[in-house]
Amino acid sequence: MVKTEPEPIRSIFVVDDHPLTRAGIRQSID
Repeated sequence: MVKTEPEPIRSIFVVDDHPLTRAGIRQSID
């Protein structure tokens, strides 16, 4: 993984591992 993204973005990637949380984040961005 490239270390160019800030901490917040990195956290999203880690949480993205969870389907339920992923849907929540996706809605937030949408």
